[in-house]
Amino acid sequence: SIDQEGLINKLVLDVILLPIILFEAGWSLRHRDFMSQLPYTLVFAVFGTLISMGVVGGLILATSDLHGVSNPQVAFAFASLLSSVDPVATLATYNALNVDPLLNAVVFGESCLNDAVAI
Repeated sequence: SIDQEGLINKLVLDVILLPIILFEAGWSLRHRDFMSQLPYTLVFAVFGTLISMGVVGGLILATSDLHGVSNPQVAFAFASLLSSVDPVATLATYNALNVDPLLNAVVFGESCLNDAVAI
């Protein structure tokens, strides 16, 4: 049934695939560069996510007559989900172009930390 398939897929994702992805991301990161840029990364992750959430939530509430979402809790919960966008294409382009490792560490660190901020 669909419930069993969903459970198996969730189990495979949570127990097998996710740890492998997280291990690879941590293994390939230059720890010295990441730690040296941690204050900037935290500023971008925290304030960038909060500003984005505020703007998107405000726009959702401002346009509530178009879509019917007028509850601020719902609007800002949805805005927090939209705020934590991962810059996968940007990181792939940075790796292909061999940009400065510090810039790569800031963008990668921000992409990891903004998910935690959004939650």
